[in-house]
Amino acid sequence: MVDFQKKIKFLLENLYDNDENRLTQDFIKYSSPTPQQLRSRKVAIMKWLHEKSLKTPYISKDYEKYAISKLKFKNGMQVFPFNAFDWKFSKFQQR
Repeated sequence: MVDFQKKIKFLLENLYDNDENRLTQDFIKYSSPTPQQLRSRKVAIMKWLHEKSLKTPYISKDYEKYAISKLKFKNGMQVFPFNAFDWKFSKFQQR
């Protein structure tokens, strides 16, 4: 996952208007998460955003369940497929 932290910050600022709650909801696999599940995911996302030595985030297994994975262009193509997090930042940003 190339520049993962940079990409998450970009999404937060440009897609979610710095709304951490919306970002959290779109990066959780549950359609109706409990408050505890939301808190737990928000802690993980805060680590993604702020830890200096970020390890590879654990999202691969559940990514297709996240709301962000369901964003599609008019032609039906995913805006951010899982492999988007392996793209160079400039390609990710253009998307």
